[in-house]
Amino acid sequence: MGCRFEIAIGGIPGPDVRAAGEEAIAEIETLHAQFTRFERGSLVSRLNEGGHERVDAETFALFELCDEVCVASDGAFDINARGSGRVVLDRSEYRVGVDGTPAVDLGAVAKGYALGRAVLVLREAGVKWAFLHGGGSSTATIGTRPDGYPWRVTIGVSTAAEPVTIELVDQSLSVSGDESQAGHIVDPREGGSACPAGLFAACVGPADPLGAAACDAWATALAVLRRRPTDMPDGLSCFLVEDGRWTISAATC
Repeated sequence: MGCRFEIAIGGIPGPDVRAAGEEAIAEIETLHAQFTRFERGSLVSRLNEGGHERVDAETFALFELCDEVCVASDGAFDINARGSGRVVLDRSEYRVGVDGTPAVDLGAVAKGYALGRAVLVLREAGVKWAFLHGGGSSTATIGTRPDGYPWRVTIGVSTAAEPVTIELVDQSLSVSGDESQAGHIVDPREGGSACPAGLFAACVGPADPLGAAACDAWATALAVLRRRPTDMPDGLSCFLVEDGRWTISAATC
């Protein structure tokens, strides 16, 4: 997924901590091999070669989520933004393809989804607390810090706005935008970069796989839309800074 993943975990005996951490990292590596568009033979590469691929139920649910966010954001988020046509989903056979020119890119959701899957692995191993991040832009947590306080993440430190500190307990956080990502966020409706300097969006939600992926997707959509859409699902909190001012949604966390 083109970034570094780091995990801090605890709450179980020492030897089990290392085994749990290695299993979580292995899960992330497996998903990278499936979702990267830069390695021949990956699911995404096969889709971009024009294939219609049969996938498992969990992967299909991720593509369904991407389609839901695309519709709810009026096309501000689209995993085929650099191509043409729509991603086609056949629920009867769990088959995925593209009706048009494929250029599928899961970069805007894969990190969150992978972190959510890693959270499931850690929970199954009995981990009581954890802080995970991918590339610094996607975060997931289990429980509280060892001292009992919520995990705290400060966002917006590179913008002109006053930084905001988010407290997380069993939640995920995704951020998108700012000048550091200029050129990487594309407006699927118009083409071209949708990330002027100083624009910054973030989304907080559940730490399960689809919840963390939704935070990733909606953070990107918010950076394009520059507002909270009416069809954005409940259970997510959004933060947006533009022209040095923060707009914060009704908090649900």
